[in-house]
Amino acid sequence: MRRLDPAEAETKSLLTFLSPRFDALEDVALHAKQDYASGLELREVLNASYGASIGSPRQPIPLKLHSALRNRNSIGGRNLFYVEVFKQYPAASCPIVASSSFWVSKGPMGSLMLLNQNDTSVGFFDCGEKAGFFTPLGMVVAGNVIYVLGQSNGWESEAYSILEVLDDKVRKVLDVGGGGC
Repeated sequence: MRRLDPAEAETKSLLTFLSPRFDALEDVALHAKQDYASGLELREVLNASYGASIGSPRQPIPLKLHSALRNRNSIGGRNLFYVEVFKQYPAASCPIVASSSFWVSKGPMGSLMLLNQNDTSVGFFDCGEKAGFFTPLGMVVAGNVIYVLGQSNGWESEAYSILEVLDDKVRKVLDVGGGGC
């Protein structure tokens, strides 16, 4: 897979496509954290950004690109993208970062489709934590089946994974822990 330049039109169209999807996942994560965050600065930041109630119209915090990768050659007439995005909310001590990653398929006619992945969510991180990311190391095409080999880096761990890319989703086939702190 090749890394896309943030200035490329293809990268910009991915950000436009992913922005409302990120916002929807962010809302789900906020509702889940509503009670947990009551004593943290995170709640103050998110309330300031979202208004008095979770789900109110957002302040214009832009979705930013961490990285975007695309397969080098189309497979079965489509291109696959792995995209990591984030939003950075201002805070008194350090920024609060909301991040997520997505698999996207681009068909022969240029239409983008989000590939469902069971563990796709938005995570919030502050000064003491860092988001985990996946690095695709290579792709294997066996007949009509596409596999992605990669490494996941967590806050204090790593794992090596094999993902199967289907028509409408990405499925984890194997995940082997590589260690941690």
